[in-house]
Amino acid sequence: MPTYELLVGSDNETHKLDPQFIVDVLNEMQVSSFTLLPGVGYWQGQREDTCSITLSGTENRVWSIIRTLARKLHQDAIAYHQVPDLQYYYNEDQL
Repeated sequence: MPTYELLVGSDNETHKLDPQFIVDVLNEMQVSSFTLLPGVGYWQGQREDTCSITLSGTENRVWSIIRTLARKLHQDAIAYHQVPDLQYYYNEDQL
């Protein structure tokens, strides 16, 4: 399944990044596996707290996630790109 990285900035109304709010939105959308890393980014020359979200899904599913996050966070834009597909190592002792 294709893997994407989403770069999500701070809420444009509060100018704060609330990672738990983003996790809650993803959980509501039944996104079962993802990685969220906080960071710092710049949008139109202004510094803002951001996060990088890596997840796998169909293109339509990822677009739905992007649209939902953009709406709920009052974003002008959310940057994204497709990255190499995730590979998994399974610990046979745990299977």
